[in-house]
Amino acid sequence: MEYRIVTVASDAGSQLEQLGTKAKFWFRAADGTRTLFKEGYPGSGEHWAEKLACEVARGLNLPHADYELAVWNQRPGVVSPTIVPTGGQLIHGNELLARTHAGYDAKPVPSQ
Repeated sequence: MEYRIVTVASDAGSQLEQLGTKAKFWFRAADGTRTLFKEGYPGSGEHWAEKLACEVARGLNLPHADYELAVWNQRPGVVSPTIVPTGGQLIHGNELLARTHAGYDAKPVPSQ
């Protein structure tokens, strides 16, 4: 099976994403959808591993974020459209864990 590789314009980044350790940014896809580009660590295979996990979840009919392989400024990564519905709010896993496990360190999450 072959998968397409999305080319992200070099000037596409409109909002840096502060969470996590990977380089990533939000941009508007051609159809206007708010989309995240996440760069994989060089040589790690993270980008194709996320695509693989997406396809396995799809095959098992499990809820999942959609991922496409992508390249930005010759850097491999993935793109994923936002999973937050209009008017919705994303609650991160670390925030949920902090609510249920005493002493769990949940750093404040910047608003999107």
